[in-house]
Parts: sequence; C-alpha cells; structure tokens
Amino acid sequence: MNPPPLRAMTLSPSEIEALHAVQKELLRELARVCGALGLRYQIAAGTLLGAVRHQGFIPWDCDIDVALPRPDFERLLREAPALLDARCFLQHRGSDPAFRKRIATLRRHGSEFRQIGVAHLPMHHGIHIDIFPFDAVRGAGWLGHLHLWGAWLLRLGHRVANDPAQGRIGPGHPRWRRVGARAGYLLARLTPAGARGRLYDAWLGTWGAAPPSHVACLVSLPLQWRRARRLARPLEEFLPTRPLLFEGHAFPAPAAYDAVLTRLYGDYRELPPPALRVPRHIVTRFRPPADTAS
Repeated sequence: MNPPPLRAMTLSPSEIEALHAVQKELLRELARVCGALGLRYQIAAGTLLGAVRHQGFIPWDCDIDVALPRPDFERLLREAPALLDARCFLQHRGSDPAFRKRIATLRRHGSEFRQIGVAHLPMHHGIHIDIFPFDAVRGAGWLGHLHLWGAWLLRLGHRVANDPAQGRIGPGHPRWRRVGARAGYLLARLTPAGARGRLYDAWLGTWGAAPPSHVACLVSLPLQWRRARRLARPLEEFLPTRPLLFEGHAFPAPAAYDAVLTRLYGDYRELPPPALRVPRHIVTRFRPPADTAS
C-alpha cells in the first residue's frame, strides 16, 4: 500500500513565533561556538535583509542564513560538534548520510520542521538554521566565467540526478525541453553519485588556495544562469564585517551590506507586493521543542 500523500500546512502566527524563537536560540549557539573557535561568520541573504530592513526577521520568513569562508566552514564541521550544546546537531553530508545538500544546518533535537521536498528522506528534520560556505572564484575574464559556469553546471547535474520526477516535465513545455530534461536525468544517473560528488568538490576548490578577488556561494547558485552569474561578488563585499542588530542581538554582517543587498534584491528597501509576502518553505509537519528559550 502506498503511503498517504504529503499535505502542506500553513504555519499559524503562534507557530511562526515558536519557530523564530528556536532559530534565534540556534543562531546564538552558533555565534558562541564560532567565537570560541575564532571563525569568521556573518548573517547572510534574507537574514541580512531582515536585519537591515526590519532589525530582525522578515515577518513572513521561516529561516536564518549564515555564511562563512570555505576554510572556516570546514573547520566548523570538524571542530564545532565537540563544543555544541547537546540539544543541537550539526548536520552535513558527513554527519547525516541522507542529507543531500552541500551546505550545513544546525538543527534542534526534539523538534520537527519537515519540508515537503525532503520529507521522505531518513534524515534529521529538526528546526534548523542554514550555514553556507563561500568559495574563492576568479572575478573577471574567461577563467572566472568558466569556474562559475562549471560550478553552476555541476549543481544543475546534481539537482537533475535527484529529481523526484525523473526528468519528466509537463506537456506545456516544448518538446525539445522535455526530451532534454529526460535525457539529462538519465545521463546524470549513469554517473555514480560518489564520482559526481568528488568532481563537484574538486571543481569548487579550484582556486581555494589562492587569495581570492571574488567569492560566491557556489553550492547554492540559482538554477537560472542569468541570475547565477551575477552572484560572484568582490571580496570587499564579503569581508570585513561590522555588527548589525538582529532581534536584539548584534551579529557580524558585511560592512558593504548595501552593495550586497542591492546585488541580491535590487531595491531591497521596497517591500514586495502583499501576495509575495509568504513563507517560501512548504512544511508538512511542525513541532517545536518543549524547552525553547525565549
């Protein structure tokens, strides 16, 4: 017998408040550990936008984003577990084999935030915050474009290989796109996952040893190439950092946050239309822990 289909749920205002309380707790714990290890972390993406525009969460947002340079990210994976509160779990491909992403998350034991795209995976589904590595990339010139394009192509291949629809897209798409999507899926599946992963990691670190002129979060590039190629930012837009208030606490943020947010969102101080002020995470189950700090 097939399991019943997953149903999306809409979090109530009180549930969003409970979710945010746990995520703030996780962010403070991550900040404590990064401080103890001397790691350069910063709030990023929607969390940075929330800090600048709202001095806290974007009201309809359901996550926290943190970024580290690749060397600091790798140290975090190795050294943080020994320092973390026992209620927390640092999830990455090495600590949770069912976790497919190349980022890390800090999750809360005794909670549940099950997202519809990965709800079936036998991995830790606790409430979490996302932790992104930023890799060195070449800025201008053909080498920079090649590095970024290769990372984007490998990410696309990884996404295609794990497509639940197995490359089948709807009849509303042109025939060439439907054939290409199916062929791409079959080709990606012919390549062993371990080999794909090793190639991906090697390509990401192509210029990791050289002082970078630019950085980018290569493991989470948008699937649209036109957007992806704009996200390699000059190093001075990533470091140094300055403190910004987020929900009453100061956290490191890019000193050039205006340039960063303009690159990501355009006129970022303008609120989106009301119809777009909705959580982007689709959840099938939510349960906060019994002992959340305020």
